Amino acid sequence: MFFPLFWVKSQSPKKLCLRIREEVEVLHMDSLIHCKAGKFAFAFLGLPVGANMKRAKFWKPIVDKFNSKLSGWKAKNLSLAGRITLAKAVLGALSNYYLSLFKASPFSVALDRDPLSGPEAQQLDDLNNTMTCCNLSNKEDIWSWAGNRTEELNVAALRATILDSSNQHSSLWLLWNKWVTPKINIFCWRACLQRIPSKMGLNYRGIGVDNLMCSRCGLMEESVMHILWDCFFAKSVWRTIFTWVKITFPNKVSSVRKLLAKAEEMLWKKTIGAILQVAACEIWKARNEKTFNERQIHYERTMDIIKENSFLFICNRSKFCNLDWARWVDFNVRDVIV
Repeated sequence: MFFPLFWVKSQSPKKLCLRIREEVEVLHMDSLIHCKAGKFAFAFLGLPVGANMKRAKFWKPIVDKFNSKLSGWKAKNLSLAGRITLAKAVLGALSNYYLSLFKASPFSVALDRDPLSGPEAQQLDDLNNTMTCCNLSNKEDIWSWAGNRTEELNVAALRATILDSSNQHSSLWLLWNKWVTPKINIFCWRACLQRIPSKMGLNYRGIGVDNLMCSRCGLMEESVMHILWDCFFAKSVWRTIFTWVKITFPNKVSSVRKLLAKAEEMLWKKTIGAILQVAACEIWKARNEKTFNERQIHYERTMDIIKENSFLFICNRSKFCNLDWARWVDFNVRDVIV
């Protein structure tokens, strides 16, 4: 019996003849149809065919494929959002391709030999004691877990259990906004965690900084809170924004997180949240222009960029694709976005 496989390479058909029974027959067929003799296991379309996928060595080429796809990119030239997107694309696409074709074997317990030592015998006894507590049935097997035996295993339930056990609900980041880009979302998340590279942050991490004073006002040391709120430039931008969206300007803000969370108090919180996150990102960009390029950007110019970018994001990333620019400039859009 012969099983021919055909594929195209360099626009010329090739054949692979695989030995199922006698090798002599394969060699004879090689000379007749001018094909290459092969054997199991072999790769077809990148997938191992005829391999025992219960063995670790057959998974190594697949793991290497993941590594090659990730290491082939110069991640150092990508932003954090870009690296996350790359990892999701590689891990999502390749895992769907490979794992959808390999069916997991049903769970079974088989003893091929008697225990050879005392520890093995003890382990076997422990296993038997555990199995006696299990009630087996003819129902279809499902994944379950100790956190909630009445529900199937899922990531959301597991995450909720971890947060409940560690009391981390107070620090949970709930300000993800799909109406802005992942880069802006991640920047705001890092800013709330004091993880963006301010001068004080770099100095705290042991990176030498000659002057810790703010490069814009020169009056205070440059912390994350100073860059995004306390600096005169940032205060001017925020005051203009709150006036534009017709919200009372907060006289005191204790953290970047509470500043961005002001949107949660609004009826149209997703729109306001997108504007506030875009504003925080543009203030940071203006700071970088001054720090690295000695270019002073007026706060009114920054405000114009915030209006433009937030308008484009909301038009292209939300259901409000018919927003009018003239009305947006005056923020006369409550009847549209509420």
